[in-house]
Amino acid sequence: MERRSWLGGLASAAGLCIALNLWACGQGVAREAGAAAGSADSNTCTAPDHGRISCSVVCDDGYTACGKLCTKLDSDGANCGVCGKACTGGQTCSNGVCVGTCLPGRTSCHGACTDLTSDDRNCGACGNNCSLDHGSSTCSQGQCQISSCHPGWANCDHDTNNGCETNVDSDRNNCGGCGVRCGDNEICEGGHTVRCGANEHREGNRCVANQCGDTDNDRDNCGACGNKCSNDEICDHGHRTRCSDGYHREGNACVPNVASCGDTDHDRNNCGACGSQCGDDEVCEHGHHKRCGPGSHREGNACVPNPTPCGDTDNDRDNCGACGNACADDEICEHGKHVKCGTGSHREGNACVPNPVSCGDTDNDRNNCGGCGSRCGDDEICNHGHHVRCGAGFHREGNACVPNQVSCGDTDNDRDNCGSCGNRCGDDEVCDHGHRVRCGSGWHREGNVCVQDRPSCGDTDNDRDNCGACGDRCGDDEVCEHGKHRRCGEGSHREGNRCVANGPSCGDTDNDRDNCGFCGNPCGDDEVCDHGHKAKCDKGSHRDGNSCKADCDESCGDHDKVTLCHRPPGNPSNEHTITVGASAVPAHRAHGDHLGACTNGH
Repeated sequence: MERRSWLGGLASAAGLCIALNLWACGQGVAREAGAAAGSADSNTCTAPDHGRISCSVVCDDGYTACGKLCTKLDSDGANCGVCGKACTGGQTCSNGVCVGTCLPGRTSCHGACTDLTSDDRNCGACGNNCSLDHGSSTCSQGQCQISSCHPGWANCDHDTNNGCETNVDSDRNNCGGCGVRCGDNEICEGGHTVRCGANEHREGNRCVANQCGDTDNDRDNCGACGNKCSNDEICDHGHRTRCSDGYHREGNACVPNVASCGDTDHDRNNCGACGSQCGDDEVCEHGHHKRCGPGSHREGNACVPNPTPCGDTDNDRDNCGACGNACADDEICEHGKHVKCGTGSHREGNACVPNPVSCGDTDNDRNNCGGCGSRCGDDEICNHGHHVRCGAGFHREGNACVPNQVSCGDTDNDRDNCGSCGNRCGDDEVCDHGHRVRCGSGWHREGNVCVQDRPSCGDTDNDRDNCGACGDRCGDDEVCEHGKHRRCGEGSHREGNRCVANGPSCGDTDNDRDNCGFCGNPCGDDEVCDHGHKAKCDKGSHRDGNSCKADCDESCGDHDKVTLCHRPPGNPSNEHTITVGASAVPAHRAHGDHLGACTNGH
């Protein structure tokens, strides 16, 4: 407080008056240089007892005092060149000389030749007077500017229109100059930052006596009564100070953490103390465990609003530290932070490893996807170091997923097109997500599923009722050969589990309507012989020879529908009735479907 006493002594010195604009003495003289009466920077001196006042005028830059006026002698018609020299006879004052007409580049304004680009009384136009609060003005290129601020004032908001608006003598945010902030326990006095004493605290811009003891070191009354420090703060000379990284609070002191602990303010594994781990939905905030509230979730060490869940933001390179925050190609995601691999190393997956010679591009190499030796599956591509399986309706070609052809179908579960078109499973294999998988010991295939062997199933190699799998029945013209359905060819027919040649008079029992399936088995008039099966033509079609044709003329197209008994490849026991376009019938019949509805009612 000694400094405040010294400053107060200066202010109370009797008989000392200083002004930078126009002084007013005795009864006061009105300022005529543009300052408003009663403004904070006007000054009136009062004579003390047994003393007197001596007044002087100090004008703004570019102005001269003529009596009680501040004027520009180069353009004032009443004081042209010198005080008291008036221009007469309609003359104007130009450059301190009375003339009849203004020179080029000058404009006559109220009896004076003036330059509208630089005259602060006629700035840009006659009569536009640049008069600013608490400061001296100038005119530059027809625009009013601040040339200087009066003592104790400053233009901190950089706005010319309101002049020098800030009192730097008493503004705690601009003390003595723009942007100079007082401390929490300091006031601004005479443009100087002054700290309140040991038994004082600040209220506004005043220091007042404490009523609560030592506010310099008391964590419950830090800097002011009732101003409590938080759990991780100490009270340092009346300031609440948070312990920095690598330190923690003990009493009213910050002490180093043990060597192995690290940052207990933000480390979720050592939150507030070594070994104090946060729960999966908690973040570590200034050494406190904080659970993310409803409608938010944890990403790294932050609680963020729920958009769509984005998984583990600690280690996911596509969502590193926050959803959608993707790492660059040479970066890994380490505890939710982007980390660039250094010289002599490269990224493999989410790890930086030393550069070998043989590894190559782990972002797009299916043999080294995300890491050396990490091979993609047969139906997977390598996409930015991630194994990505081609979805339903797609198959892999090289390192790209491309749409299946129209005839290929579902390559994820089709045993005839497993993983790619035409990739057939073996008899003891199923198609699992596009992979050919062999059923293990004690298991057998039923359709596209591996099921456990049952004691009652018997010989699935030669049993027509359990051919290749329990319950997998052969068709009427099929035999069971090594667990596979085999249709008897043209010129032969089935007897038991054998295909035998037809007799001389019988012929082709597959397509002969007089010997359909076996000799002497004639079809009805509206039936055709389809692979040895009698098949009745559907409604809307008729028999033509040994085929069913739609009841329409030659303009029939694919909109005409035909009913078939469909036997799914690999699961023939699951036959069921379907309806297809006329153009699709040949392809269906080629893999075992026959015309007409199934006889089992499905």
